[in-house]
Amino acid sequence: MPKYKEEQESRYTARTVAILAELPEFCTVFYDKNQTTFLPKTQYDYMRAMRTFLTYLQQSQPYFYNHELANYTLDDLNHLTVKDANEFIVWLQQTMSVSSVKTRISCISSIFTFFAKSGQLMGNPFLFANRPVKDGNAHNEIKNTTKEHSVNITEKGEKHNFTKKNVDTDINTNINVNTNRNQTLSAKKKQFDDQYGLRDEIIFQILKETEIRISELAELNIQDFDLRNQRFYVYRTKQRSTWITMSETLTDLIERYLEERSAYSFEKDTEAMFLVTIGSYRGSRLGIRSIERIVSTIRKRQL
Repeated sequence: MPKYKEEQESRYTARTVAILAELPEFCTVFYDKNQTTFLPKTQYDYMRAMRTFLTYLQQSQPYFYNHELANYTLDDLNHLTVKDANEFIVWLQQTMSVSSVKTRISCISSIFTFFAKSGQLMGNPFLFANRPVKDGNAHNEIKNTTKEHSVNITEKGEKHNFTKKNVDTDINTNINVNTNRNQTLSAKKKQFDDQYGLRDEIIFQILKETEIRISELAELNIQDFDLRNQRFYVYRTKQRSTWITMSETLTDLIERYLEERSAYSFEKDTEAMFLVTIGSYRGSRLGIRSIERIVSTIRKRQL
């Protein structure tokens, strides 16, 4: 790894550790579980986004007024609804670009999904929130579901006056894991389509760049990838298992893929890197013949 990149990653790691000292314990759990999955820059983005969100709650919602950041619990987050997520997005849009807002929401959503999958959260309200769009009409899209806030909260803790509101406990807005599973495809169709294409591109690039066998690629699991060191582990017979180095471009594609993949609930081969994403076999490990068809289709497209 080039010295500059190594130093840059060390700086991001140090910044992340500093932020974690301010945040609740569940953030450290997420960080520890994903250290080898995501790059230091991504981990930093996750924790920075979560700090912004928790600070916003602390200053905007009566339920959280007396909460110190480090004292938040996952039970506290179970009080949140889709309406709360939409209001936070509106607030972010007042001072951030669309791309910055989308990055922060994606980070926060991934953390919610991580704990929802283990049953520690009832669900992820950000899955069904109205994400901003590039044409600048995001406010028009969400005006029917939430009121715009004119607050100007900052992480420095500036004081503001807010209209008190009761925590919305309407059963229709409380998201549970089963609802997430049933509605994910329709609610996030565009992102699903993007992820499906990204999966195929990564499969093609891995085979082209590393020249591993299709059978070896089909057996890859998420934990086999060490994105921090730009490599993945291939299990072979006769003690020939080895680490395979990846390019920075391929590493970035896989990082994006894993972030998007985490938004979906797969009940079958959850540890597999590449899964069937449609049809009756959805959630199963992608087989050799399916991978061969993907590669053949991409090659024909390039002719």
